[in-house]
Amino acid sequence: MEEIVPTGEPWAPGDNEMMIGAVARSALEAARTVLAADFCAFAWLTTATGPPEVVASNGISDDRARSMAETWLAAIGVGDESAVRRLRLERMSPMRRIEPVRDAAGRPRGVLVATFTGSTGRPRDARVLMPVFAYHLGLLLERIESQARRTASYEALVQIGMQIQAQEADVEKVLHLIVERARELVGTDVAWMGLVDEEAGTLDMSVASGARTRRFMEMQLRLGEGVGGLVVASRRPVVVPDYRADSPPSPRLIRAAVLGEGIGSMLCAPMLTGDKVIGALYVGSRHAVDFSAAAAALTGALAAQGAVAVENGRLYADLQRKNRLLEQSSTAHRALTDAALAGAGLADIVAGLARLLNAAVTLTQDVVEPHRVCCRADGSLEPDGGDLEQPALSFPIVGEEELGRLTVLGVEHLTALQANTVEHGATVLALELVKQRAAQDVEWRLQGELLNELLDAPVPTPATLVSRARRHGIDLSRPHRVIAVTPASGDDAAPAGADLLSLVRRATGRTLVHRDAALVHLRGDHVLLATPDDPDGTTSAPVLHAISRAVEGTGGHVAIGVGELTGEFGVAHRQAVACAMLARGDGRASRILQAEQLGPLRFVLEAPDLVRLRSIVAGELAAISRYDGDGRTELFTTLRAFIAADGNVAATANACFVHKNTLRYRLQRAAQVIGRDPSDPDVKFELRIAFGLLDLFRSLGIDLLDPTESPAPAPNGAAVRSSGSTPR
Repeated sequence: MEEIVPTGEPWAPGDNEMMIGAVARSALEAARTVLAADFCAFAWLTTATGPPEVVASNGISDDRARSMAETWLAAIGVGDESAVRRLRLERMSPMRRIEPVRDAAGRPRGVLVATFTGSTGRPRDARVLMPVFAYHLGLLLERIESQARRTASYEALVQIGMQIQAQEADVEKVLHLIVERARELVGTDVAWMGLVDEEAGTLDMSVASGARTRRFMEMQLRLGEGVGGLVVASRRPVVVPDYRADSPPSPRLIRAAVLGEGIGSMLCAPMLTGDKVIGALYVGSRHAVDFSAAAAALTGALAAQGAVAVENGRLYADLQRKNRLLEQSSTAHRALTDAALAGAGLADIVAGLARLLNAAVTLTQDVVEPHRVCCRADGSLEPDGGDLEQPALSFPIVGEEELGRLTVLGVEHLTALQANTVEHGATVLALELVKQRAAQDVEWRLQGELLNELLDAPVPTPATLVSRARRHGIDLSRPHRVIAVTPASGDDAAPAGADLLSLVRRATGRTLVHRDAALVHLRGDHVLLATPDDPDGTTSAPVLHAISRAVEGTGGHVAIGVGELTGEFGVAHRQAVACAMLARGDGRASRILQAEQLGPLRFVLEAPDLVRLRSIVAGELAAISRYDGDGRTELFTTLRAFIAADGNVAATANACFVHKNTLRYRLQRAAQVIGRDPSDPDVKFELRIAFGLLDLFRSLGIDLLDPTESPAPAPNGAAVRSSGSTPR
């Protein structure tokens, strides 16, 4: 028994059947005329299981022909076995001729029937002509069905294209449509699609049509493995006629899933977008199929449509994500900008930023107080400044220079929205700090002008200056200390002029409790700072060291002079500048010299530099220092102890741990070396001054007895400062 096999690429009844019927009816009328038959009929199958389609000539109604169709098909070997045996004899009877209609491959597709009852019929001619008529009907059927398949393919591609181009395309729906159309048009049992996961390096099952098993729907291939992995790697379609016997190497679970689905033949095409493979489209049949070139081309075209759909979907999703990001960023921008425009302070802006980021945020800056603000994720202030041990990301706040740092605590990376929010938050904070600095610069300039006038003002201070100072928060009734800062001698690395002024302002701003408590001004080569203080230097001490550290942070060194605590700015100014000049040294270390350190030696403040002081000390002590330097005696230390004891022999002997006679001998030798009697009151006074100057400047790292000696810098680069006691 022959089986009528459709083309393997089913097509639904419709316009194409009507076209076949119209053409076949014309052919049947011609055959009826040539054969002088009572009627001619043509019955054919569109599917292996569906009812046959029938076309008949005049002489028999369509309904009658349709009722006879299965009988005619049985006559050529299709249908009920008993009917087939009975009707095979009838197939070649003189009164009826039944001829099978075959396709190009020789497979039966239908049957041609002619019936003769009258004397005019030519059944003998029918024996010769019927096979010819059947052959041409087969060609006609195949041509029209081929055209139908092409039309259906074009319609499917157009339909898919329209779905892809839809304004809000549902990618999942489009992919399902593609696999369904692939299954229908190629005529397979199953069609499915796998998409590439670039991060995992796998080809994952996405959608399927006709699948029955769960394992099949959960397949996941590594790129390079199996049929799909080979297609993705080679970027070329692959046909597998017999998967069980001849398939590319595949993981055991994948092979079991495919065979468990019952798939025997498979065709797989890559889904390409430009040079990128984003997946693979499969069609598979549960029986052996030799896929034609047309099937491969159609599958490739559908795979290309699928690639476009996936890429468009990803682009659309990315566009939606960016739109959401833009909307959310715009909301964050508005919130931060509105806060700044409403005059909210830095703390409120940081609190708003923390709420938007849902993370703790810290702002550190040198412009205004408070210099450090930390807010929790809910916007509340964190008085302890936040947990600095947790992960954090830090960002600069930049104007013309770096104004501060914005730190997001507790995160290792930011989302795109958080990054945009931080960027805008830093911009808003930068604008706020620039505004604060502009106002601050005006205030500083006015304060500098005030200090400049106070330095030259008569005593008592004019009421107009007192009033101006009060507007700046300066209480001139309190004693002030004037500090002079200048680059160390020969130190080109140290900031000078306006740069040094800016650095001193920043350093004092971070050290003083209230920035407006100090007046800062640049006069000549010195930056002058006037601040209220206590006799023990409680306020000025941290300022001095802050300035020194700030300058050393730039790689330079400074000399700092500090005037006495007084209400006379002019006097304190002269003292501070003189101390700064004496402290300049050789530029290898920062030094601080206070007027109180000089005690009775304050006359040295009139010295323009160290040259005169060196001459004073050398004139009194150079000879005995050189004599002692030969290692022969200890006359220098003995003479120092004698002057410190105010000429008391017993006290000096005890201090030197020698007998009085030994002491008297040493003093005689010292007198011979210096050429003067140390017991003489005038000589004793001059020696006291010399030793005092020597000790004072040695405490600063300067040896007045050796002008070529480079003074050793203080430990860790810190400025040297004596205890403030009067040197002996």
